Amino acid sequence: NAWMQYPVGMEFNPDTVRNEMNDFWAVISSPIAVNKFLHAVFSCWGFAAAFVLGVSSWYLLKKRHQDFALKSIKVGMIVGLSGFVLLAVTG
Repeated sequence: NAWMQYPVGMEFNPDTVRNEMNDFWAVISSPIAVNKFLHAVFSCWGFAAAFVLGVSSWYLLKKRHQDFALKSIKVGMIVGLSGFVLLAVTG
């Protein structure tokens, strides 16, 4: 919905009282739409990394799958840090 704050490739139709897309490529190549899409993707990276870190920490606390948990913590930290930094860059 955020990309509709800058409705490129859309036209308001007064007969149907709604916006209608008239240029798909203008919509997906809009700098605002690309930025908002990347913002959502990087947010998902951060959320997924937090989930992986939580499960891995639980494994370490329960002393199960410790080698796997340590490796996944490293991956989760890298992906999470990258995701949150890129999330801040995209606004």
